[in-house]
Amino acid sequence: MFSIRCPSRLVLYLLVLTAGTLNVSAQSYPSRSVRLIVSVAPGGGMDFVGRLVAARLSETMGQPVVVDNRVGAGNIVGTEIVARAAPDGYTLTMANNSSHGVEPALKSKLPYDVIKDFTPIVVIASAPQLMVIGNTLPAKSVKEFVALAKSKPGQLNFGSGGPATQTHLAGEMFMHVSGTRLTHVPYNGVGPAFTALLGAEIQLLFAPTTGAMAHIQAGRLRALGITGTKRSQLVPDIPTLSEQGISGFEAGAWYALLGPAHLPKSVVTRLNQEVVKMANTPEFKQRLITVGAEAVGSTPEACAQVIRDEIAKWTKLVKDTGIRVD
Repeated sequence: MFSIRCPSRLVLYLLVLTAGTLNVSAQSYPSRSVRLIVSVAPGGGMDFVGRLVAARLSETMGQPVVVDNRVGAGNIVGTEIVARAAPDGYTLTMANNSSHGVEPALKSKLPYDVIKDFTPIVVIASAPQLMVIGNTLPAKSVKEFVALAKSKPGQLNFGSGGPATQTHLAGEMFMHVSGTRLTHVPYNGVGPAFTALLGAEIQLLFAPTTGAMAHIQAGRLRALGITGTKRSQLVPDIPTLSEQGISGFEAGAWYALLGPAHLPKSVVTRLNQEVVKMANTPEFKQRLITVGAEAVGSTPEACAQVIRDEIAKWTKLVKDTGIRVD
């Protein structure tokens, strides 16, 4: 056994040098453009929030933050790119309750671990889900829709942004708690699902307010209810499903910024601070409100807990209903 003795001045010098190096590293990020992977098609809520954040970060961090839509296999194609990326802060991803909640609950063979392969940075915003139908249906309430669906078992279609997405399992949860039987029609993103609803290819869609509000305000679609436990200040006139007799239903959306696993703490701190600062500005809040979302700006620890809670909720539904997509 042996030991190395260092003079106290040398130890102090090394500590100061190390601290200085870490500080320079934190201050120098980013030194080039950052790629923000969005794993859904343009037009949906996650794409809108991602582009809004990218534009603001480009301004505040002094380097371009470029949105890169990588669509396919639900959220898997884009999400896997980030899971395999170098943990240097130059490849990030937008995550939501589909990519980091529904899919790990429903798919047993994901090519990554949504907990171990990612670094939570911040929950950016949240948005309630709306139960939206086309104007061709006569139903004016959730109760009337349930009665209509029960009179035509399997004949009404509900759309989704793809198998194993939040919009898919929201429909499955609705059937489970309401005792109805609908036919699932998946699309490659929420945007195309809205197009299908407008064209009467499907009759029902559970979707974030971020994508639905413009159509509802224009009178093209009808919102029957909101899926949270209480009414949203964003749409106070729309009653919850529980108010209309559908208990045990909660399926709100959230949008978070994540990086690959082992992202340096200095990078996480910088990004978190920038997004939290952004989330507290009136301009950012107003932009979100116009599409039915609310700014959050969480800590990295709270972001991690949101992901764990979401996985637990949907895992229980999968177990109770036996849903499978593998």
